[in-house]
Amino acid sequence: MLRAYLSKLFLSRLLASLFGLAAILQLLDLLDRTGAILTRGGAGRVGFYVALRLPTLLGEMMPLAALLGALLTFMRLAGGLETTAMRAAGLSLWHVLWSLMPACLLVSGLEFVLQNEVAPRTERAFADWWAATAPADTPAPDRVWLRSHGDVAAIAGVSPNGKRLTGLMIVQRSAAGTLSATLDARSADYGGGHWTLHDVQIDRPDRDTAETRPDLRWPQGPLPANMAELARPTDSQTLGRLSATLRGRWIGVHGAPYYRTQLQSLIAALLDPFLMVLLAMPLLLALPRSGTSGLETMKVLTLGLGAMAAAGLLQALGNAGTLPPIVAAWSATLVFGVAGAVRLQQAEIG
Repeated sequence: MLRAYLSKLFLSRLLASLFGLAAILQLLDLLDRTGAILTRGGAGRVGFYVALRLPTLLGEMMPLAALLGALLTFMRLAGGLETTAMRAAGLSLWHVLWSLMPACLLVSGLEFVLQNEVAPRTERAFADWWAATAPADTPAPDRVWLRSHGDVAAIAGVSPNGKRLTGLMIVQRSAAGTLSATLDARSADYGGGHWTLHDVQIDRPDRDTAETRPDLRWPQGPLPANMAELARPTDSQTLGRLSATLRGRWIGVHGAPYYRTQLQSLIAALLDPFLMVLLAMPLLLALPRSGTSGLETMKVLTLGLGAMAAAGLLQALGNAGTLPPIVAAWSATLVFGVAGAVRLQQAEIG
């Protein structure tokens, strides 16, 4: 009964905080982008835009919503003297924390699904739609650079579906790493499981004149989906995509430290709801008339927001290769988790 009651209180307040935060951020985003949306299909596309952006916002706001949900839940229990009743019944703060673990596990699973499954797909759909509906006077995107199976390529334009390329320059190297040929092609199309270059000029170091061909296969070219990702990269990546990039089966736009840090951070994020609940636990003993409720609330907010800020900063350092990925992804969770456990034990014995 206690577990169900506490979980209901926590989850209801977490969801209210989550959708409230997402609504505010979505409104601010719409105020900035409504004009651009209207040029891409009129007022009817505003809802489509919101639907594609919402999963990313919900995933990003989940840790803060967990903190606010725990804070509101424990303030409610303390204000209604329910904490006093639980303590009189012999229940410790650790027992209350344990009772909330199933709810935290549910939130953790929801956050994982949003960040690992839903957000990567909606962000890809958004990037493709945004590019496909861009006005004619939109500045051309930057040239795409990639390295695939020894070839280094620069591509001026990539179609929304990634199956047509324009303005290619491909540098081919031998197994020893020396330059073997430079290819300049007007365009390339993907079909039949391979790329075909059109209007190709081939320059070789051992020849004085360039060779021209109307068509030429490019077996080293990445898949169209990979091309679209390179041209319009998204922030969210699935575990499978991160693993494939690190194994060389998928070409990324960043270096290996970035993807290793992202992989570790995605796993570490599973502990966010547990950490936020742990940091807020001392609020259970902050009775409204004791004069400590406001101070304790500020401590909880400071620690919770500090944990999120530290995690973001360390992740940025890991992405840049300044810190080892495992240190960048897990340090904030470990340090603030220990701090939360110490505070909870002090509140229990004090």
